[in-house]
Amino acid sequence: MGTNKVFAVFGLGTFGLTVAETLTEKGATVIAIDSDENQVNLIKNKVDTALVLDTTDERAMEKAPLDEIDTAVIALGEDLETSIITTALIKKRGIPIIIARAVTSIHEQVLRQIGATEIVNLQRDGGERLAQKLVAKEVLDTVPISGDFSISEIEIPKGFFQEKPENMALKEKFGIRLIGVKRQKLDLDGEGTPVKTEYLVFAEDLETFQEGDIGIILGENSKIKELEETL
Repeated sequence: MGTNKVFAVFGLGTFGLTVAETLTEKGATVIAIDSDENQVNLIKNKVDTALVLDTTDERAMEKAPLDEIDTAVIALGEDLETSIITTALIKKRGIPIIIARAVTSIHEQVLRQIGATEIVNLQRDGGERLAQKLVAKEVLDTVPISGDFSISEIEIPKGFFQEKPENMALKEKFGIRLIGVKRQKLDLDGEGTPVKTEYLVFAEDLETFQEGDIGIILGENSKIKELEETL
């Protein structure tokens, strides 16, 4: 990436760790932050700065070294309260670009209202995904992280169904990381009517690709474009 931009990643679960590691590999300056010291220890030797910090503590956030941050990535989607409070406090610090992970449409609306400039929704509803399919090829949706780096959704090609993720060789061929896949399952609603619901399987828990899988990837835009041309 060759960027001089400074990123802060808040929340070091699977998604946050992947973002922080990938940005570092691409040459960005990264500050990784989590309230769990064990999670911080997983990445402290891979990023420029790693902090143990309660991001819902206003005083702690005011003192945190965030003045030089160009982009904040809020990877706290599953903990809605922490996600919302952290986003609000980051907005208060004046960070210009705030990319936040949302897990529901209401969560997304709240994050936008309090200052998130971009939303990453790893469990976006099936209807919206279908609309993306109609206007795009295999790359269904893209959220920019920086000028030349994005999180995208791709259809897993038929030839990789029942194959292990490593057989797709995304990192080896394109320098792209697989975060996970979105899948659908059949459930019953309150009236007993069958409905399709979507769920997320992170890469570390993924044994093989299945028919209908939507891959969630991180990489340089040029490499994602190159991947798209091979699918």
